[in-house]
Amino acid sequence: MSYTEEERGKYYSKDRLKQIISFEGIKRLNRNITPTDIDALIDYNGNAFIFNETKYKDAPFHEGQRMAIENVINGLCRNGSDACCFYSIHEIPINEIVILKNCIVLEIYHNGCWHKYDGSNTVLQWIEVYEKFWSDKGIKL
Repeated sequence: MSYTEEERGKYYSKDRLKQIISFEGIKRLNRNITPTDIDALIDYNGNAFIFNETKYKDAPFHEGQRMAIENVINGLCRNGSDACCFYSIHEIPINEIVILKNCIVLEIYHNGCWHKYDGSNTVLQWIEVYEKFWSDKGIKL
């Protein structure tokens, strides 16, 4: 299925947005390993990646999810790509759609550690920062 420019990035079924995917019963290796989700991913032709995890302002960003994201990013970087993850928050009521570009970034994982920020920049603003950074480094986006 192909999309028009106006359709790209929009939701298609508000009812499907409400559908929960449960990870119940998939705990692995008799350890405390369960699947996790990532809210957004931008793939720049395999050369660079931006992951995003967005939470409601007071929802926890659990350690297991942080570790999984770190492991994916570290693996990509070991294999020659660059990657980062934005941890962002929103205050949108549960019955409204969260527009990712407007969410506020509090932390970014890059180069092996989480960097804390004051929350003055949005996801879109940080995407633009990283695109410029990678472009200036000669990474083909």
